[in-house]
Amino acid sequence: MDFVRIQSETTLSFVHFPLARPAAYCWRREARNASAEVDYIVADGRTPVPVEVKAGTTGAMKGLHVFLAEKKRRFAVRLNADALSFLPGVRLKDVRGRPVEFSLLSLPLYFVRQLPRLVRGVRASASARPVRPLSE
Repeated sequence: MDFVRIQSETTLSFVHFPLARPAAYCWRREARNASAEVDYIVADGRTPVPVEVKAGTTGAMKGLHVFLAEKKRRFAVRLNADALSFLPGVRLKDVRGRPVEFSLLSLPLYFVRQLPRLVRGVRASASARPVRPLSE
């Protein structure tokens, strides 16, 4: 299973990006002993943006790392109880040991309505910079 449309009311049900259908999706990979999920996938134009929601200020994001590696994405959003931050060039290995390099926009939960504007702004400024190839 891959992208799954979320049918019920959700945290992001009122957030949508212009020129995209206002639908919320999640991502699930159901592999034996290697399942993974991302809470929400929202669209920035035609580009899927993974969004992970955490109740506190910390929490593992293994599913997000798997998504970024498998889908070759370089940008993600985390909504949590921490302060606003932007972490460019995060480098780590996913659960399979694959290298993942991405930028993480971390937003306080109460910034959820600002998600479209902030994602567009961060992605626009990132596209103005050259992108280094991901080294193995």
